[in-house]
Amino acid sequence: MPTGWLNRKLLRNVSKSATAAHVLVVGGSFAGLSAVDTLVRSDSPMHVTLVSRTDFFEYLPSSLHCLVRPDYLDKVTTSLRGGDYKFVHGTVVTLRRHEAEVRVHYRDERVVTELIPFDFCIWACGTGYPEPIYNGSSTFLEMRKKMFRETRVNILNAKSLLVVGGGPVGVELAAELTELPVAALCAPRSVTLVCSTFELLVTLPERARWYAEMWLRNKGVRVVTGGRLAKSEDDCTLICTSHDGTVPTRFKGADAILWATGTIKNRALNAMNHGGLVASEDLDPNGRVFVRATLQLPRARHIFACGDCSVVACDQQRDLASKTAYAAIEAGRLAARNVMLLDAAIRADVQLSLNQLLRYPEHAFPLGTFPQVFCISLGKSDGIFCIGPLVITGKIAVLAKRTIEKLNVRAFSGSRFHMHLFTLLERVFFFIAAIIQALFEAKLPDI
Repeated sequence: MPTGWLNRKLLRNVSKSATAAHVLVVGGSFAGLSAVDTLVRSDSPMHVTLVSRTDFFEYLPSSLHCLVRPDYLDKVTTSLRGGDYKFVHGTVVTLRRHEAEVRVHYRDERVVTELIPFDFCIWACGTGYPEPIYNGSSTFLEMRKKMFRETRVNILNAKSLLVVGGGPVGVELAAELTELPVAALCAPRSVTLVCSTFELLVTLPERARWYAEMWLRNKGVRVVTGGRLAKSEDDCTLICTSHDGTVPTRFKGADAILWATGTIKNRALNAMNHGGLVASEDLDPNGRVFVRATLQLPRARHIFACGDCSVVACDQQRDLASKTAYAAIEAGRLAARNVMLLDAAIRADVQLSLNQLLRYPEHAFPLGTFPQVFCISLGKSDGIFCIGPLVITGKIAVLAKRTIEKLNVRAFSGSRFHMHLFTLLERVFFFIAAIIQALFEAKLPDI
């Protein structure tokens, strides 16, 4: 029996009067909110509870601009309260098979432990970078604004700035630092970007790598590639040594160091460990949990993990896709659709096999592969937009990122129109990128 036909039949036969299943979604960012949106808009009867460490959604790809303009945070955030779901502002400390122990945070600084039962769970707590890039401690929006303001003051007072990391985050961060007002500085400022790879943006097309490095150098940023950074014995000098150990470069007196390399291990997954759902062998070296292609935990088929906190076994494209909002959104949607299928099958007393559920990335992206769609801003008026191997630079890239940013924030604030429009544009970009990538990789026949 065809899988697609069976899935549609199951969902169509779900009774509106049936007892609603309780679905717990943990994480209020891209993967979690896309899962919530898919569930609340479905025809299946669902009681959806969202647990998030923060009471706001933040469009992280644009957060770096807040180092230059802290007030810009209002444009890239929206409240998680007031949606078509139950919102719990807290942290899951223990996740058991059908129950979550949550520490609920209140504005008066009270912390109360509550137990939340569930039939299905979607775990979507992502990993991130150190602060201020990653929001590690700000549970309320006011706290996040205060952190950006304090960080901006420290950067403005620094004579030399050192950015560590040559990926998209490091490049965007170095570019934003060049936009800081010179008049506010007490002395000339130097910006240095250090990365361990021999080129910036190694996962992007060659033209994107070249454009980013030339842009930074033209803005006076010193770019040092192919080295490892460590503190010296006197703890006052940073030494960048090439991989063969022959070319040491010293940075004396760096007033501010901003780390944009590596990820913070997802300590939130300790909740699963405490509940007996995962063991040490279920985690990769970065702290991500291994899941099936259906995004289910191997030890619990009613619990899903998606976004940066998970890694699909034997998926060679996962590392490329893991740090993008696009991949997290599609993974959240796929997990939610699989929850709906499992719930419908239980009601119909039908046993579904793994092959009858949706799989990542085959059923998440056009043509079944992750398309290279990246948008990187270089200051306020320049950027790089990669659609497969096609590289677009200049103001068009900035316009594309700002458009995606506004649609995304509006969509996750509850606007159905903006969610439909965002989804449509996203699928169009994915499809175009997949087609261009397929044409680019196709080999011409020998003549």
